[in-house]
This record gives sequence, structure tokens and C-alpha cells, in this order.
Amino acid sequence: MCIRDRLQYDVRFREDIVKKVSASKIFEEIIMNFDNLIKGREENSERMIVLSGHKSTYFAVLANLFDREQLLRMEGRLPMFGANIVFELVSIDGSEPVRYEVRVLINDIEHLIKPCSEHRCSADDFIAFLRTRVVPKVERYCSSKC
Repeated sequence: MCIRDRLQYDVRFREDIVKKVSASKIFEEIIMNFDNLIKGREENSERMIVLSGHKSTYFAVLANLFDREQLLRMEGRLPMFGANIVFELVSIDGSEPVRYEVRVLINDIEHLIKPCSEHRCSADDFIAFLRTRVVPKVERYCSSKC
């Protein structure tokens, strides 16, 4: 992360509520899709979702998944252009009942994120964590007047 990006991160995402508001819609989409897949409602879910955004969206997602120190340790590995974040829901073969885990890859490199103790995290723990990062009815929050 270059100095300019570090400053942008500090200014934009120092406050927890700003991080949450900035990534709420993306996290809601991930939660809904993973829930539908896990509960067998595949007709209401997609195998792959492609969401696109600008660097500010990318930083908002990262700011929620990693603490500042983790991001600073990634310096030089967070690309300026052409970045991608993959949230992969993986079913564990042979488990009864079927268990799911989530992997988070940034530009094809697996990363350890806040709620997980290993690179893969139980889907339940991951979804519970994402729910803590969502501002319910975020549209109302953004359109309210001070």
C-alpha cells in the first residue's frame, strides 16, 4: 500500500461505521447468496457473482476484513488496477451433515481474515462476522439528513 493509499485508508476508514456503510451492500449480497446455497435454495442463488467497483469499494471491503496492521503488511501486494477479491464457498467432502468453509482470495492468493483462525473459516462463522459488518437498511442511513 503506497503512502497515498495509506492516507486514503486512514481518512476514509478510521471510523468503524464508515467501513460498514461502505461495504454493506456487497456483504448483504454475499450473505444472501451463501445462505441460499447452504440451505439448498439454489434456484435463488448463483454459482458465481461478479461485482465490480472502484478502488474505494475495494478498500472498503478490505478495511472490514483486515485490520490496519494486516493491510500495511500487504504493502506492495495490493495492486492499483485489476484487483479481485474472491469469496469461495467450499463444501467439505464426506462430512455429515455437509459442512461448508469459506476461502478469501485476493488476486489468487489465499488470506487469513479477521474472524478466522486458519485460512479457511467455517461458513457459519464467516457469515456471522459479515452480518456484524452490515448496516441494516443502509440506504436510509445514507439518505438521512443531519
